[in-house]
Amino acid sequence: MKEIHTEEGEVLQINKTWTDLTGYTLEDIPTISDWTEKAYGEQREVVQAGIDRLFDLNGRISEGEYEVTTRGGDKLTWNFSSAPLGKLPDGTRFAISMADDVTDRKRTEQALQQAHDELETRVEERTAALRSTNDALRVSERRYRTLFEESPDAIVIIDPVTTLPIEFNCLAPALLGYSREIGR
Repeated sequence: MKEIHTEEGEVLQINKTWTDLTGYTLEDIPTISDWTEKAYGEQREVVQAGIDRLFDLNGRISEGEYEVTTRGGDKLTWNFSSAPLGKLPDGTRFAISMADDVTDRKRTEQALQQAHDELETRVEERTAALRSTNDALRVSERRYRTLFEESPDAIVIIDPVTTLPIEFNCLAPALLGYSREIGR
């Protein structure tokens, strides 16, 4: 998208893509002031100051991304760059401003950031739940160990496949004739 304008604020030309995307024709925005008011609203003065600086430059400048309001009220994000073009026959300086519509990219970036943030939240929630479950498991294991070891009865755990003892409490060896080492 391209627009050519003078240092006095007259818009000399806008291309068809500019009109197609914004809905504004050259008749709608005959001056930079008209363009900044319609496209930038409350930000128009900041944008206007940047445009005014263009005529003091010797080369192309990347101006960055700006949100532009279309004739229909939609918000588009454009990445602007501009360059002075010289002087008209009457000595008036003029410049060209070019823009790439990066609206889809910005929306995609925002959607990705939102998905990333949601995923981070879910990971934090799952990590907290796992921590809580692990803590509860440790408490349960301590209770089990205490009950198992301090029981007044002999307790033996037998492997169902081999039918050999795999664990027993401290009373079992004495009552059953086993050593404390399993299987002996």
